[in-house]
Amino acid sequence: MIAFDILEYECPEGWTKLVNDLCAELALKLEELGLLNDYVVLQAKEKFGELRWYDNGGTDETDEIIRKYVEFSRFTCCECGEPAEYITTGYISPYCEKCIDNIDDTATSIDEYYKCWEE
Repeated sequence: MIAFDILEYECPEGWTKLVNDLCAELALKLEELGLLNDYVVLQAKEKFGELRWYDNGGTDETDEIIRKYVEFSRFTCCECGEPAEYITTGYISPYCEKCIDNIDDTATSIDEYYKCWEE
């Protein structure tokens, strides 16, 4: 269960656990900082194969937590939540070996895809 009201939520089903884990970790940190009641999530969505999280009332510490989950999302199947091995190159989304078979789009190895970004 998501710990915050999110004004606009457009995440794929496979990322539900990831978003719930993010919310739980953020809630703990915000409680520790005394900022839980001041924190607002404006939008959570998928864009270009990764989580996008827009908020108000966070800190550098909460931003670090969010960045960690954005990285996790890049390697999490957007359909089922299992580790992703492929990424589609039309509408950019990560998929596991099982779910990629149901997708009608060109795909490449996720490692190869992100390797080109590092060069």
